[in-house]
Amino acid sequence: MKIGIVTCAEYPFLTEQEKPLLALFRNEGIEAIPLVWNDASIDWTSFDCLMLRSIWDYHVQIDQFFAWLAMLEENNIKTLNSMAVVNWNRHKFYLQELERKGVNIIPSVFVERTSQFSLDEVIHKGWEQAVIKPAVSANAHLTESFTLDNLTHTEAKFKPLVTTRDFLVQSFMPEIQTMGEVSLIFFDKAYSHAVLKTPAKGDFRVQADHGGSTVAYQPSESIIETGRKILSLIDYDLLYARIDGVVRKNQFYLMELELIEPELFFHLSEGSHQRFVQAALRFLRQLN
Repeated sequence: MKIGIVTCAEYPFLTEQEKPLLALFRNEGIEAIPLVWNDASIDWTSFDCLMLRSIWDYHVQIDQFFAWLAMLEENNIKTLNSMAVVNWNRHKFYLQELERKGVNIIPSVFVERTSQFSLDEVIHKGWEQAVIKPAVSANAHLTESFTLDNLTHTEAKFKPLVTTRDFLVQSFMPEIQTMGEVSLIFFDKAYSHAVLKTPAKGDFRVQADHGGSTVAYQPSESIIETGRKILSLIDYDLLYARIDGVVRKNQFYLMELELIEPELFFHLSEGSHQRFVQAALRFLRQLN
């Protein structure tokens, strides 16, 4: 069997933490090859399956990325996670569906593209601080925090952007700066490990590109169980899932459910590469 592990041009041979996957798959008799998603020279139909991994530039090439996904779908090329999962998860309004199913999400306002953009609802909800971000995005792209004091400025800045894309406005959770953001990582819906991501002093963005740092973390069993319950509401099979959220008074608030290309922090959990590959083998056997 030949599979492609899909990455981006910045990491054409995979990230350092994912390179060990290649040898582990080889030991199982599977040829795994790194592939840059927007490399026009690749014959995607020559692979039995594609694993979407470090495609971390798609958010700045959205139209091209969606066209690439459509091409895969038209050619019936199998992906993990599946194309159905990718299409469901690529737009953050999926949080509305999860909230309706009882998931405790960070309080959010869902802003569909409009020429009449207003942040008045933030005032009505009584939020003193909020975060605005695109519904299709990654790595905190076009994500900003604002307070009531600079609400008018933020509204004017984002008004032209909201005419072309959907946005979310979420209540700012101060716990992100005092404790950090918890990421629960599951393989085949079984808990693997967790990390704690903290922003640089004075910031709220936890990504390394913005000065954030990440360490291994041991969440409480109740938090892990919350993660299991969230995934039990997803009708799709999931090779991998990362559940990002904030803990307030021992309660987990879902920020995002990452099912397309999340960093899985293999380097912070011994044995996680092996757990991932064993889960992947179960999925790959089902393709035959």
